[in-house]
Amino acid sequence: MKIAFLSGTSIAKSSLFDSWPEREIETCHGRAIVRSQGEHVLPNPHGPAYLPPPALNPRANIHALADLGFINDPSKMDALRLMEHVKLIGGWYMEDKENEMSPKLVMKVIEATHDPRSEYFDLVRRESIPADELMGRRMEIGVMAVLGQLGAKRNWHRIMREWVYADEPSTELGKQEWEYFESRGVEQVPGLRSPEN
Repeated sequence: MKIAFLSGTSIAKSSLFDSWPEREIETCHGRAIVRSQGEHVLPNPHGPAYLPPPALNPRANIHALADLGFINDPSKMDALRLMEHVKLIGGWYMEDKENEMSPKLVMKVIEATHDPRSEYFDLVRRESIPADELMGRRMEIGVMAVLGQLGAKRNWHRIMREWVYADEPSTELGKQEWEYFESRGVEQVPGLRSPEN
């Protein structure tokens, strides 16, 4: 059985998949980047330089999966709708702007990922999510719930970059946190190569 893992850059560029060859596939909708091994494929929808969501080419990624034999009929997969779903779930940290977390937003994310009445549930049912990613998403929703109750407002994208790319802290709390870690000999190491480097 062939399996495709649709995920974000943090999974596609993690060291877990370093041994999987990366290649470009030219499709009728443009270029797509994938890693594959045996019966498994991992498309990187953001490409190697982390394209922001508005610049993504979801149809190219879906057609690349079809070219590799992981989707029989790409016309049955609504790539734009899938991207819309991804933006709904992760838009709060994908956009480089200040966003306020609210209980309403948290409920929209929970509904879009868990509720059978959701307009996206047919997509969710077809997803094949690795266990590590699933656990990470569950923790993310828990953090979102706390932030929503607090009505926290920040540039979550900049905070995410501190952890993913080891960018300089963008908040006073981030600075204090890394001073604490560094005083105990912990180095700030990027999980991914920054697209700017």
